[in-house]
Amino acid sequence: MKCFIKTLAGLGDIIYSHKIGYVYHEKGYDVIWPIAPIYLDLMNKYVDSPFKYCTIQEAEEMLPESHKGLFKDDFCGKEFIHEDDFAFLPLHTADASAPYMRHRIMFCKYAAIAQASETIDPSDWHKYFNVKRDREREESLYSELGLDEDSKYALVNRNFGTQGASRRCPFPLNTSLPIIEFGFIENFSIFDWFKVIENATEIHSVDTVLHYFIDIENLLTLKANKMELYSRYFPASDFNKAVNDVLIRKDLWNLNR
Repeated sequence: MKCFIKTLAGLGDIIYSHKIGYVYHEKGYDVIWPIAPIYLDLMNKYVDSPFKYCTIQEAEEMLPESHKGLFKDDFCGKEFIHEDDFAFLPLHTADASAPYMRHRIMFCKYAAIAQASETIDPSDWHKYFNVKRDREREESLYSELGLDEDSKYALVNRNFGTQGASRRCPFPLNTSLPIIEFGFIENFSIFDWFKVIENATEIHSVDTVLHYFIDIENLLTLKANKMELYSRYFPASDFNKAVNDVLIRKDLWNLNR
């Protein structure tokens, strides 16, 4: 039995959806998950899972003849398919059938599964993404940024979206500490930032992949005494819905609408 999951990016979407893959794996499906080229090598290196991460072309080749074309482009394969030995889960367009939920794209992934097959509780999503840390690369980035074990700094992330198509959220910043800007640095990946995240005195971030990494169970040991999460959404009600849907750890974050 094979289960194909179609959500190539962003990384936060992939992390949040991993529990869905595990549910199907436990049912006996081989889970095949094509990933955007920008993340594919990182997923294969850093993520410990039973899934096969591959290119979209490889996924298309593995489809049975009766379902060829589901990965042809973003406009193909928008319907959920459940058969005796085949499942196709187009999580990337799960919100398309519910335009009134346009700011609830995370919630829609689980809601669409419930509508098509069964209810999967997303409340413990943070237990289903297992990361293998590369401490040497983390130390290298820490040094590259001019930091040492006694450094006090505010880690600030104003960017959201996949690299190359990211946007910036100019939220007001209130800190007296030196600022380290979280972002893309040549020769390093987002997975190399973990020590910088752990040792930050304060963390200020728009709601994006950074908070998913922080919320993953048993991944990071934080030193931060102040953590501010800012909405990418307007109006505030949309942020409230998004926060409730992804079940952000409100014991860690101060939420700024």
